[in-house]
Amino acid sequence: MLLPRRLLLSLPLLLPSPPPSPPAPPACGPAPTPFCLGPVDGLLADCLGRSCASTQDDRPEYFLPPWDLDGSKDPLDRVLLACRQRKDFSAVVSYDVPAGYLRVAFVDGATLDDVEFLKTANDDTMQLRSSPREPSLFSKSQPGRLEELRRALGYQPLAVIRNRRRALFFVESKLDSFGPSSNRDPDVYGMRDADPKAPRWEEGGRIKKFLEGEADDRVRSK
Repeated sequence: MLLPRRLLLSLPLLLPSPPPSPPAPPACGPAPTPFCLGPVDGLLADCLGRSCASTQDDRPEYFLPPWDLDGSKDPLDRVLLACRQRKDFSAVVSYDVPAGYLRVAFVDGATLDDVEFLKTANDDTMQLRSSPREPSLFSKSQPGRLEELRRALGYQPLAVIRNRRRALFFVESKLDSFGPSSNRDPDVYGMRDADPKAPRWEEGGRIKKFLEGEADDRVRSK
């Protein structure tokens, strides 16, 4: 049975529209929150959720090495041009030349990914962070996209010393523990230990006394 032409023309209108894109995370202000994006004292936000990649987070599920710019001129302009040439490029969210900061959005399925680039002040190093706007979604595109951009730009990964403590002396293993992520919170009592095996932070007790002792830089006599 053939459907009338008028009904056929109306069928696309009956199809559900695609879900709206989630809003962009806010830019960090004088009082940054864990969910704002942008540089704070030279640090990008910690990784949250299941899918994230960052050069400032030592945890193995998130870490990737920064880029060695090797004296490259106008590196942010070069990065922006490479981003615009990708098919999954969506928009420029923020471009702050004095701060050496760039944030762009890429299409990733039904959501968008926010990718941040931060040139380290007085250094030929590019810090990176990539995460979806819906942190609960799992995606492997975060490190993969950044690796493709790095190769397209011709930059080399920079070898860094990670804050890693090996459980087995000679080799790395899943039993290893890791130091904190970037921790933009300047309050020492609010700092979080990102080691997945670390006990939950509780203010007070021996840890508080230790921190108070470390904060006292006076020379003590024996």
